[in-house]
Amino acid sequence: MNSPLHLIPQPKTVVRGSGTVSLAATVSGDFMLLHDSLTDYVRRLFGITLSEEYSGAIRFTADSAFKGEAYALYAENGCAEIRAWTKDGARNGMTTLLQLLFVQNGTLCLPAVRIEDAPDCAFRSVMIDLARDFHPFSYLLSYVDLCMLYKIPVLQLHFTDDQSYTLPSRLFPKLSTPGRHYTFAEIDALNRYAASRGVHIMPEIDVPGHCRAFCQEYGDIFGKDGIITRTEQATTAMQQLFCELCDMFPQSERIHIGGDEAAIAKWTEDPACRDYALSQGIDFDMEDKRLLAERLLADFVEKMAETVISKGRIPMAWEGFSADVNDYVTRKVQLMSWENLYQTTPSLLEAGFNIVNSSWIPMYIVTPVAYWTQEEAFNWNTRTWGAMHPASPYHDKKLTVQDSPQIIGGQLLAWGDVIMEKYPNLEDGLSEERELVSQRAPMLAENTWNKEKIRDYADILEAYRETDRIRKELIE
Repeated sequence: MNSPLHLIPQPKTVVRGSGTVSLAATVSGDFMLLHDSLTDYVRRLFGITLSEEYSGAIRFTADSAFKGEAYALYAENGCAEIRAWTKDGARNGMTTLLQLLFVQNGTLCLPAVRIEDAPDCAFRSVMIDLARDFHPFSYLLSYVDLCMLYKIPVLQLHFTDDQSYTLPSRLFPKLSTPGRHYTFAEIDALNRYAASRGVHIMPEIDVPGHCRAFCQEYGDIFGKDGIITRTEQATTAMQQLFCELCDMFPQSERIHIGGDEAAIAKWTEDPACRDYALSQGIDFDMEDKRLLAERLLADFVEKMAETVISKGRIPMAWEGFSADVNDYVTRKVQLMSWENLYQTTPSLLEAGFNIVNSSWIPMYIVTPVAYWTQEEAFNWNTRTWGAMHPASPYHDKKLTVQDSPQIIGGQLLAWGDVIMEKYPNLEDGLSEERELVSQRAPMLAENTWNKEKIRDYADILEAYRETDRIRKELIE
């Protein structure tokens, strides 16, 4: 009797063969960039070095029958063949291979199996807050490894916030927080590492709020009131900064422009914003100051989104503006519905936005004070939200909407608000955060790969014990 396959996410089609397939330590075929990363992982896991041969035992084959992220893994007759049409699909096949490999009598082996599979959700992401608690560069690479292991294609990095601006910049070099920012060389290394593993970095500059560095170092350009001011000069400078961000991450398909939790009412009291508002056809003297602030926020999101689009990228933003100004924001921006506070999920869907389920409950982690169990994360799905904010209409309630192609996926998010406060040794806090993320990422992976559950919690927990062993060997 065949033992169960401990795979996360669970493939949709699995046909077990008889016994075990032994593999020579060789690799060949298409998707050459993945050969190097597979070789690296096999060496780290098993101490075995793969060599490149014309007809290797592990073979990558470009096959147009498997579009998008679809893949096949055929392990039989002394060969493990990964078939896919794109690098993303080949990465998924490589991940399944890594989860199945073991060593027997010094030889690489895996069960005889034929797997054909594809995800239900195109967008599957983990987000890490690097600004509140600066993470050593090695942590960034370890999160790439985590995403690779669970077929999570997008790693969002929250590079900026009030606490620090962790990116380098040639345009505005004083933005970078001394001792708390990455170098251009490290960003280049991150891009290469992620690309070779089929993981897409989504960098975020969170504006127009969360911008203390802007106000402290370049207040004459960006404003000094804790929010990016709405002037022509500030708008142009922000557009230049997002162009620089796109150039810094040339392989990133998506760029996150922030867009939430900004004290936008300050704009209505700032005479410097008047000329800009009038130049954009916004009545600065309208009686409804809340609507004026929302119009100026919508204009900001629109201008930054247009900039990202002009660079050939997809703009992402947080749910942060009200339904009153939906008509002023391009539907090309994809929104993360996280709190159902600024605007509810049903409103965003009705307005025609494509959205990501970034629900506070149970997908947020604020180490060590707020997070939900693995089982609660497993019981979540991309149609369900839980809000924390008392002003949300869904506070202490569960919001469930009908499935829609506009819900493009889901996300697990880790925020560092209190790590420095709660851990005398920052490294302990960052390590604990990574552990919490690593426990819940498999649940995100399962629920975004298979929108309708095809396994129970006991089954995925058994698989998690095996995949987490692999994760620890790769990362620790």
